[in-house]
Amino acid sequence: MLGLAACTERGKMSIRNDGDGPHADPSPRFRPEPLALSLLLLALSTLFLCSIDKGYFYRPGGLNWETAKNLSIAENLSSDHHFRLFLGRRPGPDGAPAYDLYSRFPVGGFALIKLAILPFGNDLSARILAARMLMLLLFSAAALLAFHSLARITSRRWVALAATLAAFSSYHMLLHANAVSVEFSMDLFAVMLVFHGMVVFVQEGRFRQLLAKTGVALLLGWHVYAFLLPFILLGLAREAVRAWKRGTAPRLRSRYTALGVAALLFGMAVLSFNLANEYAAFRGDTAVSELPSFQSMLRRTGLDRPFQAPEWWLGFLRQQFLRVFVASVPFVFTDWGTDLLNRFPSLHPSALSLSGPGTSVYLLLLLLAA
Repeated sequence: MLGLAACTERGKMSIRNDGDGPHADPSPRFRPEPLALSLLLLALSTLFLCSIDKGYFYRPGGLNWETAKNLSIAENLSSDHHFRLFLGRRPGPDGAPAYDLYSRFPVGGFALIKLAILPFGNDLSARILAARMLMLLLFSAAALLAFHSLARITSRRWVALAATLAAFSSYHMLLHANAVSVEFSMDLFAVMLVFHGMVVFVQEGRFRQLLAKTGVALLLGWHVYAFLLPFILLGLAREAVRAWKRGTAPRLRSRYTALGVAALLFGMAVLSFNLANEYAAFRGDTAVSELPSFQSMLRRTGLDRPFQAPEWWLGFLRQQFLRVFVASVPFVFTDWGTDLLNRFPSLHPSALSLSGPGTSVYLLLLLLAA
């Protein structure tokens, strides 16, 4: 399929320049290749056909727990509990209800799951199936956004299709696609939504749509910050270089700065909502630094053990390189990929040396193919 890209005519784009860098003339509208889009939709439809009877817990180990956990939190989401995110309640020492809180992620994802399962009342099987269909819809939407963004960037629809199918057909992608989780399909959709917004902004200069997509993404998950940070830093660096070449001072009122400030403030507001709800659930008897979500944040960043932070980050980077490498393995090589991950502790000393070059070579081959 990649060979077809050589015969595909590159899209023509008129470039203009303004204070925020080059982008395309907004007058021409991008239109994806109908056949490539149809093939992608056909491939995505098979996910729904394979999950149409999955109204029960059938995944191994942690994925069943993940589904049950998020269904419970969504079911408990209610104005009666001030939209608090919790797994369940039990009588406290003083007779007042004590909450099993789980407020690490934005409320928007759980609200979507709540809307999906609400029409099915007490039918547990129907609620599980409805939630799985929601996850597949978000997974499919993420794939479509990725395809549309790559087609815009490369102007080669078949290359975009091949890259999208390769990325979304790995073992872990398909394993987690219908898992009821705010950390996978939902967060993947959020990241791809902002990625699409970035592409449109760079090519057409439309900033408001990027701000809106960033706000929606931050209501669904936190991973979008990993995309926003390098995009903003590189954008500011480009503006600084161009200002230096012109012999002028960098602009303070940059759109990249506005995006960073807006994303930070909105994300802080979403997190503050969760922390305030947790603080109220403990009736003010627990310091903010001791709240479950705050402690989870410290553990996830390694800040709860500052003297071990370098080792923690090195282990994290090793794991990420390995996972990126394994994510490039197609689903047909499932046994090899899962065996590599299961053996990760034994590979720990050499994981970075093994997976780093492997990942680099794989990305280089993709660039050459494009």
